[in-house]
Formats: sequence, structure tokens, C-alpha cells
Amino acid sequence: MFRGTRVPPGPVFATLADRLAGEIVCLGYPQLSPDEIKMALQQACRLLERDAPLMSRS
Repeated sequence: MFRGTRVPPGPVFATLADRLAGEIVCLGYPQLSPDEIKMALQQACRLLERDAPLMSRS
């Protein structure tokens, strides 16, 4: 959860994955498909939810 909220980071990063996968491919990784980028970002979300401590607000 983001500290002081009830918002877990997973959905935030999943939304970023959905919106940014195509842009990431266009920016420098044309050999990867948007689906591959999205899958990698989703895996990172799962790892973050499992292993990360609370995130503090800046």
C-alpha cells in the first residue's frame, strides 16, 4: 500500500503497463511486442506487491 492510503501499487503499475507498453516498444525496443512489455511489467507488479515495503509519499 502507498503509505497513508488504501491504494496498493499493483493496480497503479498495471495501468501504466496497459498505457505505456506500446510507447516503450516504439522508444527503443522494437524487437519486443507490446504484449511482451506488458507481461514483463505485470510480472514486476506481482513481485512488487509480494516483496516491497510500504511506499512513502514524497
